[in-house]
Amino acid sequence: MNKLELPLRDDNLLIRWANRMRTYYGHPIYLVGSQLSDKTNPTDVDVVCIIPDKEFSLRFQVSIGDWHQERGCYIISESYWEWTDRCVKDSLNGMRYTKLKIDFKVYPETLDLVYRSDIFPKLKLDTRK
Repeated sequence: MNKLELPLRDDNLLIRWANRMRTYYGHPIYLVGSQLSDKTNPTDVDVVCIIPDKEFSLRFQVSIGDWHQERGCYIISESYWEWTDRCVKDSLNGMRYTKLKIDFKVYPETLDLVYRSDIFPKLKLDTRK
């Protein structure tokens, strides 16, 4: 896969899809990962939505502590499976719409705090001010 030519125009399909995801989740949508690194041939397009921990718990019916623990040990509850199912569904939707290999995830803000923006950059994709 080729790297995206950044910045993307507002009529780009990835931007339009990010706007769609913004309307669904109500929070900014970001490009992350290898598309923003020095890697010349990224394997996919990593896109994330970061939502407040309380909202994440309500949306996916899981405590943040349990979710973090399951993420690390892979002893997986039904709530965690529902989170992965939602991410897969959104990824496939993005692939159909953009014709790009989208890897979409919704993360709680506590996970986002672990990733320092100077090491792991994010680029806002949706056009909401």
